[in-house]
Amino acid sequence: MTSSRGAGSKRSKATTGKKKPVAPRAPAPPPPPVDIDPSVGGGALSAGDRACGLERIREGFAESAAYDRLFALGWPKIVLTGGETPTLEERIALAGVGVMRRRVWPAAILGSLVRFWTASSQVAYGMDAHGRGATFDDRGRPMPSAQGRAILEDEAPLGIAEAERLLGELVGRSWGEIAVLRNVLRVVEAAIGSAATVDIVVRAMEAWPPEVWTGTRHLQYHTVLEVSALFDRVTSKERGAVTERLERVFERVVRAAFGADVPPPRGAAEHAPPLRPLDMVLHSVEGAKRSGIGVPKHPIGWSELGWIRDGGDLILDAMKNGKATATLPDVRRVFEGGEETLDVEARAWRTIEEADDQRVMIDTYGVLASPRVVGLFLDMAANSKVKAEARAWFQRRADFARPELERLARGRGPLAAEAEKLSEKVGAQRSPSTPKGNAAPPNRKPRG
Repeated sequence: MTSSRGAGSKRSKATTGKKKPVAPRAPAPPPPPVDIDPSVGGGALSAGDRACGLERIREGFAESAAYDRLFALGWPKIVLTGGETPTLEERIALAGVGVMRRRVWPAAILGSLVRFWTASSQVAYGMDAHGRGATFDDRGRPMPSAQGRAILEDEAPLGIAEAERLLGELVGRSWGEIAVLRNVLRVVEAAIGSAATVDIVVRAMEAWPPEVWTGTRHLQYHTVLEVSALFDRVTSKERGAVTERLERVFERVVRAAFGADVPPPRGAAEHAPPLRPLDMVLHSVEGAKRSGIGVPKHPIGWSELGWIRDGGDLILDAMKNGKATATLPDVRRVFEGGEETLDVEARAWRTIEEADDQRVMIDTYGVLASPRVVGLFLDMAANSKVKAEARAWFQRRADFARPELERLARGRGPLAAEAEKLSEKVGAQRSPSTPKGNAAPPNRKPRG
């Protein structure tokens, strides 16, 4: 089957000769719940208080207790549901947004999105294997065909059997777009629940032969990483059962491939073998080191670091000593690696080239309770492609940002003037009842 191009794909602005329609803008995404809101939820939260990730809640890590809870459950690698049912034109826009840039999705269209994203390019866009036949918008993005629009209009709920067929087929493809995998996996979870989704993917993984596990298979490599985000959202009993199943897979493949109990350190010639992230998912730092993740001899960038559960010093050292390569923002590096990673992020954020990805950074890092984030966003307010969004963050969290802004404004360097300007701006918004000084934010314990 020809893969659908999925969200965020770009092509030449060549068209079929028809006047190019302009893609509608996606409606502004509702924010994740900063207070417990029963109208926002979905299958990703179906385990409730029994979700095993809640054992790792870090009080005061984020701006509210609700965000502390979400981070323990893997946020922002999660899709929540809520909001009104969108129109067809809004659905077309949403189908091109993807889960990296939106956290809360309307429940009524989860099934239609999964069907659209897993459809062939011919069905979804009227595009043949060579990219011909589709109509593109003014930004070079393909527009849905008549069949694609019909899929997006269909509000039939997604059942477990259909989810297994579509997701199981997707993770078994020899190639495919990582964005499509990410979209489908997280939206399926929102529709049918974490445990059912994990079971579908793990059963598919159990069927992969050793040559898939040890070969160059980008889609399966990322399948292992992406499904591991769901493990914190199932119960401890369910996670234990899944871990046992995957340990048996690991042992079988390692013995077949290497004749040993554990794999040797990753060789320089290995490229995207799924066995390596499985070792990391099962064995954390030990597996990450064997897999070359965060190891200087394998400078693969930062993209995998946020997946290392309780990675701590390994993550921080890799970020300090490795080369800062262009990568997507991932606030999980901060959660797993510690607050000090923000000092490295503050020096390296400019490698994030796309404005939309910089917005993701404002969206996800902007809920942290660490004062270190103030300097990062101050730099973005002066030098990023999303200056307005960065400055708006200082207005939203004025009480939190003000003490650190005032400290930075008293210093020296290119950002001191920007800090002084923003400090005056947020200071002008201070409520008469708000005291001056270094008061800790509401969800952060006072220092000392």
